[in-house]
Amino acid sequence: MKKALILAVVLVAVVYIGQLVFKTLCISCTIPPVKEYRYKGSVADLVKGLRAIASSNEKIQFEITDKLDYKSGGDAYAMIVNVNYLDQVLRYDLIGEDISSSTSDLETRIKLTGANNLTTNKGGYGIHADGIQEVLNEFQQLILEPLAKKQNIKITPFN
Repeated sequence: MKKALILAVVLVAVVYIGQLVFKTLCISCTIPPVKEYRYKGSVADLVKGLRAIASSNEKIQFEITDKLDYKSGGDAYAMIVNVNYLDQVLRYDLIGEDISSSTSDLETRIKLTGANNLTTNKGGYGIHADGIQEVLNEFQQLILEPLAKKQNIKITPFN
């Protein structure tokens, strides 16, 4: 009986210390987006627009990697856009999240969670990553501007 009590106390202590270590090291933390944009339309419109851009340009590949569950109850998708541009391979990791307050005013937050030039190893998953500004400019030029033009909408930085 005494051994079982000691074992139970040790087990509780190990679990408690494990939780402290887990929280201290921030193992489950999420990295903030590199940049966020406000898209005037639904997540479905965003996906449709990105698919249209990819189908009209063989150098752009678009893929939905996951459907996400958000507390807001709206749709959200994790997506990857790969671009072959001037002998370089660019990869953009996005999350499109519905932030509409009503069905008449559809709005989506585009979270750019990663922007990488895989050829030059520039960019990354933080706003201070080496070469990130150049990769962001290419995202604006190659993806956002054609998307806005094709769908006749505005895409603005999210503040």
